[in-house]
Amino acid sequence: MLDGIDLFAYTCRHEARHVEKNSDWFPNGWDYSSDGDIDYIPNVLEPYFGSNVGGPFYTDDQDSDNDGYPDNEDYTMFTQTGWTKGNADTSDWANPGHQS
Repeated sequence: MLDGIDLFAYTCRHEARHVEKNSDWFPNGWDYSSDGDIDYIPNVLEPYFGSNVGGPFYTDDQDSDNDGYPDNEDYTMFTQTGWTKGNADTSDWANPGHQS
């Protein structure tokens, strides 16, 4: 379980991944006509995404694996840059944080 600076770093990387992919997939803003299941992944791409990116995803299902997270969240969690707990301990200024 991440906390302190680790949770902050993970969350920043996670949200940055959303911004990156949403900008790529929907350069003019999200469009219902290209994402009928409203999972924030264009339907045309979903058949090509396998388990290596959190899929498979289905074009008629917002939560293809029924885990409570829309497909876009699964994709983002599987493809964002990783974070190792404790990586920023010496840089953590928070109280409480991880810095000793």
